[in-house]
Amino acid sequence: FSILNIFFNKKYLKKLSHFSLMSLSGIISLSLSLLFIRTLIIKNLGIDSAGFWDSLWRISILYFSFLTSSFKFYILPTFSTLKKNIQIKKEVFKIWKITLPTIILITAGIFIFKDFIIRILFTPEFLMIKSIILFQLLGDVIRIHSWTLGNLLIAKSKTIIFITLQIIWGLVFSGLSL
Repeated sequence: FSILNIFFNKKYLKKLSHFSLMSLSGIISLSLSLLFIRTLIIKNLGIDSAGFWDSLWRISILYFSFLTSSFKFYILPTFSTLKKNIQIKKEVFKIWKITLPTIILITAGIFIFKDFIIRILFTPEFLMIKSIILFQLLGDVIRIHSWTLGNLLIAKSKTIIFITLQIIWGLVFSGLSL
């Protein structure tokens, strides 16, 4: 146990617990929102419609994960080193100058080739998601920009603000889906 005391530091544990709380709040908020929306769709439209909605969500996750994992290794270290607000603002807008055109190109491509993409990924029955894909794509354009700001909050260890925004986001996402 004395060896553990050497490596165990309450100060560091407290600092690291903030990051765990932020991560958990995101996971819980998203999971509860998705569960609520899926349950709502099943109750009002049936299980098939929930499957269609879930397939659209999966398409979104594919390219969104690619974008976020590409930038993650740059954003967090960069944001954590910036101290002045003007530096932070410049960096946010610099990132948005890259992500905005990128997400617009990706979502426009998905929208234009939606029939082709849906037929490759799913069966022809899933073509009905064409009627709602635009809403998902517009939401993704907003989501990539809020993701950048969320990473800023993580880098600056703004735990309470981050958790509050995660809860608000979950409620807004669920409300808009309603």
